[in-house]
Amino acid sequence: MSLALRTGAAAFDTLYSHAGWYADPVAWTRQPISPPGAMNPWPILTVLAVLGTLTALIALWRDRRIRSRSAIIPPLGLVAVLIATGVYFVPTLVGLADHANLTDAQIVEAVRLWITLNILRLLALLALFYLALVALGRMSSD
Repeated sequence: MSLALRTGAAAFDTLYSHAGWYADPVAWTRQPISPPGAMNPWPILTVLAVLGTLTALIALWRDRRIRSRSAIIPPLGLVAVLIATGVYFVPTLVGLADHANLTDAQIVEAVRLWITLNILRLLALLALFYLALVALGRMSSD
């Protein structure tokens, strides 16, 4: 469930804003474009993803019938994605928020790298979601 929530939110965010951000990184960084009253959902979604992932890992570990690699890979993969998010993606966004010290060229380079790596992160989430569905199918047929 937490993997589905994270994957869906990441797909929406990528499709909603990243094409415009990639096309004009300087304008989007210096003057963020967001609807009035919008809030950042990522802290809430991340907490839900962590809690759901820990719950899934504990449940999978306790059930001796399910201790297969196919069932444990998706939640462990999500842990890796969450670690990458905390180590690279969030600090980079925080650095871009302090754009007064950055040149336009630095902003363009940082934004384009961030978006490219974010697309790879989204593809990893989609692959993990597929693996979770396959594992769920195997578990329900046993």
